[in-house]
Amino acid sequence: QKPALEEMLKFDNGILQAATAFGKTVVCSAMIAEKKVNTLIILESSALLDQWKEALEQFLDIEEQLPEYKTKSGQIRVRKSLIGKLQGPHDSMTGIVDIAMAGSLRKKGEWHPLLDQYGMVLVDECHHAASDTIREILQKVPAKYVYGVTATPKRADGLEKINDMLLGPIRYSYSAKEKVKAQGIPHLVYPRFTRTVFPRGIIKEKIHPNEAYEILRQNTVRDEQILSDVKECIAAGRTPVILSRYKDHAERLYEQIKEYADKVFLMTGNNSKKEHKQIREQLQRTDPQETLVLIATGSLIGEGFDFPRLDTLFMATPVSFRSVVEQYAGRLNRNYAGKKDVIIFDYVDSHISMFEKMYAKRLKAYRQIGYEICSGLHGEKQEVNAIFDGESYRKIFRKDLLEAGQRIVISSSVISAKKIYDLIDMLKEKQESGIEVTIITWEPDAYGFGDAAFWMGLHEDMRQAGFFMKTVENSCENFAVIDQEIVWYGNIHLLGKEKIEDNIMRVKDKKIAAELMELAFQ
Repeated sequence: QKPALEEMLKFDNGILQAATAFGKTVVCSAMIAEKKVNTLIILESSALLDQWKEALEQFLDIEEQLPEYKTKSGQIRVRKSLIGKLQGPHDSMTGIVDIAMAGSLRKKGEWHPLLDQYGMVLVDECHHAASDTIREILQKVPAKYVYGVTATPKRADGLEKINDMLLGPIRYSYSAKEKVKAQGIPHLVYPRFTRTVFPRGIIKEKIHPNEAYEILRQNTVRDEQILSDVKECIAAGRTPVILSRYKDHAERLYEQIKEYADKVFLMTGNNSKKEHKQIREQLQRTDPQETLVLIATGSLIGEGFDFPRLDTLFMATPVSFRSVVEQYAGRLNRNYAGKKDVIIFDYVDSHISMFEKMYAKRLKAYRQIGYEICSGLHGEKQEVNAIFDGESYRKIFRKDLLEAGQRIVISSSVISAKKIYDLIDMLKEKQESGIEVTIITWEPDAYGFGDAAFWMGLHEDMRQAGFFMKTVENSCENFAVIDQEIVWYGNIHLLGKEKIEDNIMRVKDKKIAAELMELAFQ
């Protein structure tokens, strides 16, 4: 925190990018103390308001008289605190240090009268600063010092450059990967392959994303897999949070799990703000010896949610954007006595191409934030760097192929002559020693590019080399299974041209291998 403070104070503006649990409110309190000017803190999430007030009251010692204010009836009264709040109809702003909801600073077209009194503005979760509301506020306030703090400066709409123009560049960065390393415990991802497929009658090429999500939302078999894993976690003494995109999905999961733990909490948009606050208080009061499960829609345990006991995350509906993955993972990254590791259960819907692509993006995000692959609830960690990019995977993949003892299965949605002939040469001796090689790829006329006759010729060359061929028309994934135990899975084309930015995971797990084989050959 001290290096962050020193760097931020060198400039009159800029962004502090710091991972969840870094202590951004501590650094901001120190900045207020150092600058000694009237300060406005702007928030987008009301869940953070009370946390900010508590932190400022704890870390700041303000030597000012309590200001007076006039009530609606005309009476003169004295404020109870030097730190004011503005949220909806509640207005206890002091003009000294104030915390305000962005949407409450202008009412009926009129700006709050204290806006021109601040020498410093701090925008929390400042990746929201590109919104019209905050942009207008920043243009209205004549503050000399303007700063932003966030864990995830990237925006899904790509408007983070506007943030830079409004607040300045990132001056200090403490990444999620650095936080993971500093925490000193394993941070793991457990991939769980589902059996989800397209229902009959759906045209896969024309499906809308909402229709694809609907397949997951109403899938009882998939839910049973998630619930079985959750029950196993509870029995092992873990504290899981289950995140879903949908309120009704979260509610169904709640109904089916509520009898299996001492305390089961549900947080969705159907709860009022008062109910959300009560649930947070109940979470904090729960005895550590009691088993506990939290089920929520993802947005409600995002920014500012603080419950350090959580050590297991169930991603019940898929996401893809790195900032969301990082934000969700951040719920597990807070220190807690006795926490030995954290695990994300990631449900891979590999037979629906939209979700398969989303998993590839999550793999990349996990790699960037320092998570490793595991193959079980007890955190059987794979070898270091079990998530590879389009270049780093080659040496270890080749080694796995050359050390195969029984069977090699490779599925690739793109093939190239060079990769095919290299593979034929590499595996010739393995085949002579009894190793069986199976290739899964598209039908020659289903690749969507190139000449079908050329692909047919490559297929025939593989057959002549003794490879078993399985061709598909509807869905072709990218994976390899070696000796029914070693699994490679991702968006790298194992028999075609790869891109450096693509990613693939390597796991040693007979259960995952069996699941993939069953799905591939059903």
